[in-house]
Amino acid sequence: MAEDIQYKSIVDNHPDIICRYDVDLNITFVNLAAIKFAGRPREQLIGKNLSDVLRWDNRERVLKLFQTITFDNPVEVVQSTRDLPDGGEVSISWINTGIYDENGKIVEYQSVGRDISLAAQLNEALERRNTKLENLQKELRIVMDAMPVTIWYKDAKNNILRTNKLAADTLGMRVEDIEGQNTRDLFGEIADKYHKDDLKVINTGKPLLGYIERYVPNEGKPGWVRTDKIPFKDPNTNEDRILAVALDVTELKEKEALLETINRNLNDFASLTSHDLQAPLRHIALFSEMVERGLGEDADPTLKKHVAEIRKSANNMRNLISTFLKFMRSSPESVDLERVEVLSLLKDVSAEYTKEIEALNGEINLPTTPIYVRGNTELLSQVLRNLISNAIKYRHHSRAPIINITVKRHQAIWEISISDNGVGIPDHDKPNIFNLFSRSKRHSHREGTGIGLALSRRLVALHGGNISVKDNARGGSDFAFSLNADNG
Repeated sequence: MAEDIQYKSIVDNHPDIICRYDVDLNITFVNLAAIKFAGRPREQLIGKNLSDVLRWDNRERVLKLFQTITFDNPVEVVQSTRDLPDGGEVSISWINTGIYDENGKIVEYQSVGRDISLAAQLNEALERRNTKLENLQKELRIVMDAMPVTIWYKDAKNNILRTNKLAADTLGMRVEDIEGQNTRDLFGEIADKYHKDDLKVINTGKPLLGYIERYVPNEGKPGWVRTDKIPFKDPNTNEDRILAVALDVTELKEKEALLETINRNLNDFASLTSHDLQAPLRHIALFSEMVERGLGEDADPTLKKHVAEIRKSANNMRNLISTFLKFMRSSPESVDLERVEVLSLLKDVSAEYTKEIEALNGEINLPTTPIYVRGNTELLSQVLRNLISNAIKYRHHSRAPIINITVKRHQAIWEISISDNGVGIPDHDKPNIFNLFSRSKRHSHREGTGIGLALSRRLVALHGGNISVKDNARGGSDFAFSLNADNG
């Protein structure tokens, strides 16, 4: 008797819902969990038929389920949900079994219900997470396949874990046939060099960026790629990984080689042309000067003027050829930058124009503070000569030329400005003023080659700077160019 009481107490207090029914599905027993689940006292449940207790939408399904329980099919499992008063929902897993006598005849049924709401929520959350991961993987695949670069995600043993469609296309293979392969199986011995670079990146932990290397596949045409290699750690295993992203720059390298050949030929042609043109021009200038000296004081003034014009034109042509040759030969490779003190340079260059500016009753005003930049003295002198000579050449006929040269610092940049009170530049000419052979139609009667400002822009660019022009309040122009400061 004591054991029966103890057993009943255990069943009655069990957290699972436990119910028993007779063969007609009249309730014969409910434990405390079942009473709580039903929301009725025990006396209102015992003796009731199960069909009277079930919700109407579950009634037919549950009653049919009990009809399927037999000696050969003793257990039926079903899940159901139930709304809670607080608006929530509880999920119950029911295990329904038959209890048999010694002849195998059902004498009673038992239902054990377990609250699986938390498990259901976890499963639902897991399904959502898996769906999200699948979608992210699909999106990642779309992004990788849309990128105009080849992508190789590898482990430290040179095995390819992930790649993209462009990488597969370059090998004439499918992505799924590449992933899992070792790089050496695809690229042969050159893969050992790739792997050596990979290990260097992995061991140092520092990415390798912008590396140009030769690409030689087992089959197909060799080429060039620009490669970035970035080290990673697998977030799950902490194993070393490397991401290699390669952009095919074969066409660019071929164009660079062609451009180098063209530039070399062009420079050779410019030098040859300059030499061939300079010789006869020197002769013209020399002989015209000799004729000019030999004419004497009684010579026809018109003849003297014409001979002087011949000599002057020959010298102008020589200057044009010399300037053009400087323009053609200016390149980053030909520039050696050093520490340059600009104030001294300004004094030296402006001194070349002292007599000319004094004859015009003009003046050149210089800054007083020494500044230092990274530059090439010869090239910067040429820029200053071009800008100062232009300020004098394009002076206003009704006023003396006043040229103000100022300097201003912007963080690590010095700006040098040459401001004049000349005739100015029409707005429609400003966009082309720094183009080769560009000259304003308004000032076409003035001497000039159309090379000076184009050369100045190129020389400033070789220093990593920019040059610009704008109007000023005096009716003239402000030319300003920037140079990198040298802090010593």
